[in-house]
Amino acid sequence: MDSSLCESGQGVDTMPPPPARVLSEDSTTAHNSKGKDSSSAKDLGSERSKALAAAAAAAAAAAAEATPAQRERAVAESVTAYTAVVATTTLPGDDSSTSNGSGLQNSAPTDPSHLSYEPPDWGGAPGNIPYSLEVLKNGQITDIIDITHQDHYTLGRAANNHIVLEHPSISRLHAVLQFEEGTGNMFLLDNTSTHGTFLNKRRLKPKVYAPLRVGDVVKFGQSTRLYTVQGPAELMPEEGPSRQERQQMAALAAQAERREKEAQVAKAQMARALAKSGVGSASAGASWGLLGEDAEQEAEGQPVDWREYAETKGLTEKQRKIADRIRKYEWKLKNLQAEADRIRAKENGAEGLTVGQATQLARNEQAIERLQEELEDAEEMIQDSVQASLRDKARAADGASADRGRKRAHPGGSGGEEESGPSTDEDDDFYDRTRRAGRRRRR
Repeated sequence: MDSSLCESGQGVDTMPPPPARVLSEDSTTAHNSKGKDSSSAKDLGSERSKALAAAAAAAAAAAAEATPAQRERAVAESVTAYTAVVATTTLPGDDSSTSNGSGLQNSAPTDPSHLSYEPPDWGGAPGNIPYSLEVLKNGQITDIIDITHQDHYTLGRAANNHIVLEHPSISRLHAVLQFEEGTGNMFLLDNTSTHGTFLNKRRLKPKVYAPLRVGDVVKFGQSTRLYTVQGPAELMPEEGPSRQERQQMAALAAQAERREKEAQVAKAQMARALAKSGVGSASAGASWGLLGEDAEQEAEGQPVDWREYAETKGLTEKQRKIADRIRKYEWKLKNLQAEADRIRAKENGAEGLTVGQATQLARNEQAIERLQEELEDAEEMIQDSVQASLRDKARAADGASADRGRKRAHPGGSGGEEESGPSTDEDDDFYDRTRRAGRRRRR
């Protein structure tokens, strides 16, 4: 029975339909649903594209005529607006961690590298050291910030920083306070900020850890607030003179030593001159070739201003070259100082300094410091040369005075001649009466 049915083919006609049709219908339904989801994704993707284009256009319009701080703020607002649009346009079947049909993430975009901070391997909390930041504004303490519980503290205008700074010239992640593990040492890092970070009035180099000590004063951007580092008194650096004060003290000490040596030399020369001339106390009032103001200055060892010396006595060739170099330094210093003053005048304005202006100001300050050192060296060099010239002239004058004294004390004629000098032929005729009588007899 079964075999006949199979041979006639009736069994095939009476079998239930294959499941392929059912699968085909299911796939068609799924395909239609997927097509609807795809069109919805395209619409939402189009909305996101429009939002992104609008944000980019707004940022470009804001950046056309704006300061760096205003551009930064406009970009932040555009990113915030775009993120809000993305968060409200979730695609069907998507979750917060997957991408949509347009290839954009539903979650907020990650921060750029300059808006994040990765602590170094050597970082660590300061332990039990009671560090804090004292905030000063217009000479008044407005706040005290505790900084003892973490290995680092970020500072900036963004709300996710540990310490939020509200001035418009401050970047979103402006700077970082970083502690060293085990030692409690503190460092300050400028995170490539637009308007800079200033430690004790000196601008820090970006991305360089600068040591921060108790008592240091920090300023961020163009803000008028000052942040003073507070901590144990034993951690304060030893107080001492600045580099300029050390140079001044060394110059004064060298000057005093030169004066003492010059006084000793002058005293010895005076004693030798008196001994050679044989003149006793009667000649004590002699100036020995040094008259008036020069004699007083040389005797007291006081330095002479080389400019006055150049006008009255004249300079040697070597001294003139040094004087020309000094005038050149002074001219450069005057121009650099004037330019720095012009830039500083803009610092307190509404927009503050641009990156180029701040960089130029830092370069000018470094050049001024270098020129001042070179000017001091040149001034000291020409001053020593002038003092040496005065000593040489004093020695020459001492020698001439000694020669005159010896001629007075030991005249070249017989001992009967008076100290007033050798007698002339006319003097002999005046005292020789016999010669006059002979001339009268011959007449």
